[in-house]
Amino acid sequence: MSPSARNRLRNLSGFPLILLGFYLTLNFSIHAQITFTNLPNPPDPQNAIFSCPYGIDKTNIVGSYDNRGRTRGFLFDGSKWSTLEVPRGKKGTYARSISGTNIVGIYYDRSVKMHGFIYNGVTYRILDHPKGADGTLLTGISGTNIVGNYYDATSITHGFIYNGFSYSEIEDRKGVNGTYIMGIDNDRVIGVFKTVDGIWNSFLYDHADFKTLSNPTATCGTLANGISGTNIVGTYYDAGGLSHGFLFNGIEFKTIDHPLGTVGTGINAISGNRIVGWYRDATNSHGFIATLPTP
Repeated sequence: MSPSARNRLRNLSGFPLILLGFYLTLNFSIHAQITFTNLPNPPDPQNAIFSCPYGIDKTNIVGSYDNRGRTRGFLFDGSKWSTLEVPRGKKGTYARSISGTNIVGIYYDRSVKMHGFIYNGVTYRILDHPKGADGTLLTGISGTNIVGNYYDATSITHGFIYNGFSYSEIEDRKGVNGTYIMGIDNDRVIGVFKTVDGIWNSFLYDHADFKTLSNPTATCGTLANGISGTNIVGTYYDAGGLSHGFLFNGIEFKTIDHPLGTVGTGINAISGNRIVGWYRDATNSHGFIATLPTP
């Protein structure tokens, strides 16, 4: 995989990026009404540096953690940890999304090329897009539908949905350097793209139309990371470059900042009224689980 493709992956699979759009609404904070709980220590905490949750389905959470310079995936069911490592993933495994007993994500092989995988709780299956000459990234799963991105031979990124039999491309033509698909819930897909002015924007795709999402507070861009029903979560950046989590309920944006996140907050996924993400304080980054207030 080319250095440019790896750099884009670090942006999308590490600390979240960006979301912009078609609703001009007030953005207000609701974090005081949210119950935050830090993600417990991973399976081998004495060597782990940082655990980042990327996906949630009911009480099951998936993500990755760094251990002695190598990244491993994890499944946390609320009480028990399971480490996820693709046998071919000699350079790291990232679990990105979960639906039922199925988990999707990426791994790096010995040559640091990126591949997609599906794990059903017993075996790993490799899923590489046929056109993914420079790598494949799986980011979301909902039932039998899987979404992700592939890098072509020129390192341009293309989004796709895979239904278990065939691939369909998802391309928002407003993106100058390709489309990144970030998540799916039933038949609704979210993703991001970069405009000619270098700002990251987000969209909602319902298989009929692309709707650009715009957070009026996001002066430096926004990233939509997760979707559940009519709710979309992600991260936006203010004029000073500080990251904030957000919830968009289809009408308005609500800022969600972890109370200890003095150096930033990001939200990666949502399932019902539960969200997962990360915050950074003066010393390190920390994963968290939170429960949203009911309407």
